[in-house]
Amino acid sequence: MRGRLGMALVAAALLAGGIVTSAAHAAGTSWLIGAAKVDITPPRFDATQDLKDFPENDPARQTVCPRSFYNGHRVWRFEEPYQDAAGTGHFTYGDPSDPTSHSDPYCDYNHNGRWDGIYLSGGMDHQADPVNPVHDPIDARAIAFSNRTKTVVLVSVISQGMFKNYIDLARSEAEALATQSPHKATCGHIDDMAVSSNHNESSPDPIGLYGAPADPTGNFPLHSGIDEYYMSWLEDQIAHAAVDACDKRQPASLGETEFRIPKGLRQEIPNRFPTTDDSGKPTATDPKVRVLEARAANRAPIFTMMNLADHNQDIGQSDTYQESHSISGDWPGYFHRRLEQDVGGMGMFLAADLGSMEDAITVPAIPGPLCRSGDNGCYAQVQATGDSLADHVAAALTHVRPVRVGAVGGRRTEFCAPLENNLFRALAVAGIFGTRQTYANCQPSGRAGDEIKTSVGVLEVGPDLQFIVNPGEAFPGLMLGSPWGIEDASCPSRPNPPVPTWHAHAKYRFQVGLGDDMIGYEKPAWSFWEDTQGSYANTDCQSDPHNHRHGLENEAVGPTMSNMVAQKLTNLLDAEPDLTSQIRLGRFVKADGSLTNAYSAPADHGTPGHFLGHAVAIWLAAPGSTTLNAQPGRPDSGTIVALPRIGSFGLRRVNSNGDFMDFDGADQPGGLPDIMTRGMLVKSRAGNVVRRYYVNVYPALTVTGQLGASRLPPAACRDHLAPRSRFIHDELEWSVGRLVLRGAASDRGCLGSIVQNTHSVAGRVAHVYIAVAQKVGGGSCTFLRPHHGFTRARGCGDPRWLRVRGTTRWLFKRHGQFVPGSYIALVRAVDSAGNREQPSMRTNGVSFQIR
Repeated sequence: MRGRLGMALVAAALLAGGIVTSAAHAAGTSWLIGAAKVDITPPRFDATQDLKDFPENDPARQTVCPRSFYNGHRVWRFEEPYQDAAGTGHFTYGDPSDPTSHSDPYCDYNHNGRWDGIYLSGGMDHQADPVNPVHDPIDARAIAFSNRTKTVVLVSVISQGMFKNYIDLARSEAEALATQSPHKATCGHIDDMAVSSNHNESSPDPIGLYGAPADPTGNFPLHSGIDEYYMSWLEDQIAHAAVDACDKRQPASLGETEFRIPKGLRQEIPNRFPTTDDSGKPTATDPKVRVLEARAANRAPIFTMMNLADHNQDIGQSDTYQESHSISGDWPGYFHRRLEQDVGGMGMFLAADLGSMEDAITVPAIPGPLCRSGDNGCYAQVQATGDSLADHVAAALTHVRPVRVGAVGGRRTEFCAPLENNLFRALAVAGIFGTRQTYANCQPSGRAGDEIKTSVGVLEVGPDLQFIVNPGEAFPGLMLGSPWGIEDASCPSRPNPPVPTWHAHAKYRFQVGLGDDMIGYEKPAWSFWEDTQGSYANTDCQSDPHNHRHGLENEAVGPTMSNMVAQKLTNLLDAEPDLTSQIRLGRFVKADGSLTNAYSAPADHGTPGHFLGHAVAIWLAAPGSTTLNAQPGRPDSGTIVALPRIGSFGLRRVNSNGDFMDFDGADQPGGLPDIMTRGMLVKSRAGNVVRRYYVNVYPALTVTGQLGASRLPPAACRDHLAPRSRFIHDELEWSVGRLVLRGAASDRGCLGSIVQNTHSVAGRVAHVYIAVAQKVGGGSCTFLRPHHGFTRARGCGDPRWLRVRGTTRWLFKRHGQFVPGSYIALVRAVDSAGNREQPSMRTNGVSFQIR
């Protein structure tokens, strides 16, 4: 049943959606967008189909497999025939600890030396329950983006993580299929395509680690769990999903919104450096929920995507047999179904930078005997989680902002990196990774190479949207940066990688985790510590000087690969940089002028200025400098950017005022930094961003002196000086029929004082006035009136002032009959502060004769 909160959220979305959402998309419907999904649940066993897939006599594959002998029960299509010699009701390998046991005989149609069958990713030798093998179906979901010139496709697959070799084949098939009839007329071409796995662990094993039987240590299988026949079919299904989405493109608008993990939900974040500190407090996470939606020209929803850094493994890792031995979409499956019920169109969960970010769960969790308040995976809990996320996403659609139409394209870089993890190398030699090859000198080397080949990529969807594709389970600290410094590093001799997301230019930056490959965990090289004896050949980091808590390094290719992923992505993004951004060494500053508090543990203390608590400003070193000097005017004084309420620290003026900024370069108005903050941005008076400052706190910095306490922004100095005006004598004209007077005026303003906390104010001439008089004798004059003629005689010291055109350059013209005689003219100026010039004939006057 739908809970009260869910009903309220969806009701709010429906009430507001017709107004706010429509307004947000009013910029136009010039995109072409399509969405499609295909079922990737393994088809159930069918005897007729089986004889087509595995003929009893197959000369092409040199296999003879009579079903009268190889008649073991099979749940799925794509499982090789076998003879159930052990009588277990499913295929069984021999027990490696019992030399008298034997494996069931099977027909090795592809001659890979193992039985190909469906193992699930939740644990080794998890074959599906023969009675209820599918709890809910799994699928692949595709979105096609086009600007009528190029088309790119993004696919999310319910899978723990597909290897590059399988995804490459799926992409090639999709690109070829798009050009063939009947798709040639409706799709035509796919220019690039990225495929992301969503880390589901209750689906067929795509990486081989869940085969059978377990080795004597219980950590790895002796045979791969990859079913190559299923993977080939999966490639086809992914290709068809991509082309189907391309076929279904229609005029549409795109909108984006984002919010933090809301109340009522929490993410499970185990204590692992550098995602948490040693007390388990999160320090470098990605709590942002990014949402993208497309609507057709008639406002009908096409798709709604949620991009979230989160695993989904509760069902696969459940202690309950039925859950861990059944295929399920886990919480994303429920999320998809609920979102489509709430909103319509197609729902999609896109995995983000999910390294060390475990499954989301409701607060409170379901306490029942199967769920045990989140300690055991159960369907009731993952449904509650998925439904809650869907309701929050549906409610957030009232706040979408338009994604502008523009160029569409994709860029990808392939590269090889050393396979430093000895455990992975042993698994590769044993064939556990299926058809994935290793490399040597970046050349294919079968199973014996010492490198792995992978890729990174970027999909560009107009000027506002970028999908940043990384090939594994990246820790947020690698993709988004972190508050840790070299003083906190587990292995400080290793380099600090660039932060890819800081180099993106788009307003909306979506992280695509497990993108186009599955290489395991990725984290900054300095945060690695290889705590399993012999797991890594590296000798540069034998211990952690800070005794940080570690985990997951044994499920990574190695520190070099992690840094290379960050560097290669950065290189791709730098090809089209954000011209407003600067990445500078620096520190965060508190209101009292001190640097923010250092990380502190019972036996370990970091360096001030890294962590964000109570920060009100950033202090940036000059480019190329590693020092900060509190004294102003020095080469290493650096740049201070502070919140708008701060004008100086002691006698040190701030250079700019701005707002805090998160890791995506987005504004964080309100003045309070948080776990997402990575710097500050400065805006123009019109509200446009003129500079994004990302603060790189990792390198060591030498700080000299102490900033003073923050002070309010300086007030304007008081302008007491009158402006100045004059005639330009060479440009004066007079005659009986015409008078032309020209001149100039200026104002000095006033100078600010750091002691008085005032700032300088530029002078501005507000108005210029002239008085033109004919002398009539006896100290009397007649003065020119505003429109025509002269006044009656009056004292020459009581002028009649006329306002002229212009200020710093001014002009006065009058046509008419001027009586011959002696004339004088005076000019005076008034500034914007109200100061009036006191004119004198010597500086502001001119005498002339009309004859």
